[in-house]
Parts: sequence; structure tokens; C-alpha cells
Amino acid sequence: MLIHMTRSELQPGDLIAPGNWGAVIRQQGEAHGAWLRECVLEGIRELEFPSKPSRMATAFAFVDLASALWWWRHERQKDFIYEVEVVDGAAASHIGDLLGVQMVPAVDVSPEAAARRYWSRGTPHFNTPDGVFIDELVTLSPLKVVGRLPVFG
Repeated sequence: MLIHMTRSELQPGDLIAPGNWGAVIRQQGEAHGAWLRECVLEGIRELEFPSKPSRMATAFAFVDLASALWWWRHERQKDFIYEVEVVDGAAASHIGDLLGVQMVPAVDVSPEAAARRYWSRGTPHFNTPDGVFIDELVTLSPLKVVGRLPVFG
């Protein structure tokens, strides 16, 4: 089950186009809190993982309900939660450790090392204090809304 969160109200059959995250980052530029991290991730991807899709051009989804619900409870409580499916199974995709998407000082010697770990699915694979791994699918495919899930408390 793939899960997507957004503040937009969607209906079954609606398509979520890839590229929204990148558009937000580019629009805000260096003022966006994730600007530098995304620049480093993109630079390492281009040089060392060119077959992986650019996060700036992709759609995002959680790969399981447990991780999506954890993220919703702690980060995105104003969002709606949707079950989605990948429209184009041949589109470039990557599953990354959302909790390890940025440099972790006790683990990574540099932001570039963190980016390599993210793109290579290297170790460690981080989890929340209550043991939830939060993996994200990044894909160049649009995502099709299957249905809206109830809000969990």
C-alpha cells in the first residue's frame, strides 16, 4: 500500500503529478529550509546515481501505512491521507530512508556522505524512537488516488 499526504482534497481517480516538491523548493530558493540538502542530494544523484530519479521532479509516497501514520501524527496533521498507486511502473523510482535523508552527525562525515547513503540505501536504516522505519517512494510516475483514508488520532 502506498500513501500520499497533501492538504489538497482529492477524489479517487485523480492524478498527483510529479514535481511539486521541486517546484516549491525552486520557488523559495535558498530561503527554503531544505534547499541546501536538496542541492546536495541532487548533485550526488547526478554524479553517482544518474539512473535514480531527481527528487526535484518526482512524486512522493510512503511505502506502508505505519510509516505514513507516524509521519502524519508527528509532522503533517493538517494533511489528508490518500492511498495511491503508481501509474507508470516503468518510470524511474527509488525507495529512500526519509529519516536518513539528511546528514546525521554521528553517522555521516559530510552532507555528501549522507546523500550517498540515501541514494545507495546504505546503513544505518533509521527508525523512530518507537521503532517505525519511514521509507519513501520517489517516482517520476504520476500517482493515482485510490481513495482517502480516515484521519487517525
